[in-house]
Amino acid sequence: MKVGKPTVIAITKVRVLDGQKLCNPSTGIIKGNIIDYDSSTEDVKVIDGKNGVLLPGLIDTHIHLHGELNLHQLTSYGVTTAFDMAAMDLTLLKTLREKAGLSDIRSAGKPATSPGSRHSSMPGYPASGLYQSPSKESSSPRKGRPRAPTTSKLCPMSPGSTKPP
Repeated sequence: MKVGKPTVIAITKVRVLDGQKLCNPSTGIIKGNIIDYDSSTEDVKVIDGKNGVLLPGLIDTHIHLHGELNLHQLTSYGVTTAFDMAAMDLTLLKTLREKAGLSDIRSAGKPATSPGSRHSSMPGYPASGLYQSPSKESSSPRKGRPRAPTTSKLCPMSPGSTKPP
């Protein structure tokens, strides 16, 4: 895929949230996925910010992704990155990661818990996601599968318990 020069957008009359404070009204420059104050003279698309606020993308740290519609919804609310906590379908996850213009998706991959835990009794929970003990490598739900997880979610619970220890 050939990558060209990123589009440069100047948004005038905006207050930029820089991670520390809301700055005085100025011009925010967006180069690709970077918000900056650089007032370059390159070809720039100018947008009147109408005294609004320019925020970096939002991050949703706990979602359960069911399909592309979820990513469209997240994107429409300004969420640029979301962390899926249990991807049952790694093929779907890989496909959705490649969709341009939608929120970036990170995932814990296939879930793993102990037999008898609250999570293991959820409808459709795969038997391959049950661990008898941490030392039983052969029961790992990730063994022999494509490397899709980018984070991990641990659900430590005693068998039959409904609350974490």
